[in-house]
Amino acid sequence: MKSILIVLPYFGRFPNYFNLFLKSCAANPTINWLLVTDQQLDTVNIPNNFFSKQMEFPDIQKQAELMYGKAPATPYSLCKYRVVYHELFEDDVKGFDFWGFCDCDLVFGNIREFITENILLSYDKISWRGHLTLFKNNYEVNNAYKKEFPGFKTFQGCINDSDGINLFDEVGINKIFNRLGLKIYEDLPFADLLIRSNNFVCQHNIFDPKTNVNQLFRWTEKGLYRIYALDKNIVTQPIVYVHFLKRPMEWDDCSIEKDHAFLIVPNKFVKDEKLTIEKLLQYSRKAIYWSYIFSRLKPKFIYHKILEKFRSINIEPDVYERNK
Repeated sequence: MKSILIVLPYFGRFPNYFNLFLKSCAANPTINWLLVTDQQLDTVNIPNNFFSKQMEFPDIQKQAELMYGKAPATPYSLCKYRVVYHELFEDDVKGFDFWGFCDCDLVFGNIREFITENILLSYDKISWRGHLTLFKNNYEVNNAYKKEFPGFKTFQGCINDSDGINLFDEVGINKIFNRLGLKIYEDLPFADLLIRSNNFVCQHNIFDPKTNVNQLFRWTEKGLYRIYALDKNIVTQPIVYVHFLKRPMEWDDCSIEKDHAFLIVPNKFVKDEKLTIEKLLQYSRKAIYWSYIFSRLKPKFIYHKILEKFRSINIEPDVYERNK
């Protein structure tokens, strides 16, 4: 079995449902994670497949500046350095067949069900999105980020903010892989939730639009399932993860953390229950997303949006279209 290490640097307070994220990782015992953080870990349940490394953010800033000539300004801007985690954490990545990175505002299903041995043998990069990405750990793949082609945005342009809008970990690196003939696996069934909708709507046209309306998710120790209504029937589909994209999620019942299964509904984690079509439609009914609206009315948010609009005038968007 191909070995995998997923690197997750996280500085600052963990999301309120971080223990549920860890619970979903623990259900993937053949996948390894490296958690690099400045947080004390005695209040979270670290699974056996997690390695932890205590590090302060200024330490990684110094390391990045020494290696690449520019330090990330904030913990969030460390995302710009994701494609070089194999260098920033070289001693940890060494010896694994694949290394990668992921977000932690998500819940995983059964990763190996979708990223099989055959896929790992056949592809150099797994996934075209940054929520979960794996790279084959060899010289050609690890150095692909250094390549520069006319019209392509670069890693250095990304970290130096000299290329305008530059989402290198999700766009530039994929374009380079395609140019080099390195194979990207782009068929993972994941739910990347639209942030503007109170009920769950998945992005990127991964699922049939007819099924992308009345839906929720069930996590179990065997996997994660998208549950949707179709022709007055309940349909269940296994998926690799659901990504909440900064969506506020509540969970009032702490006993969920010890349960073998739980439901994910707009916008909370609740105890598992037998679903009827009526219950599914009730959970997934349309509603005004007041928390989203109020968050967009804050003066600080409006100021940054206006600033962002001015900065992006005459700048082309940075996009990558997967091969469908």
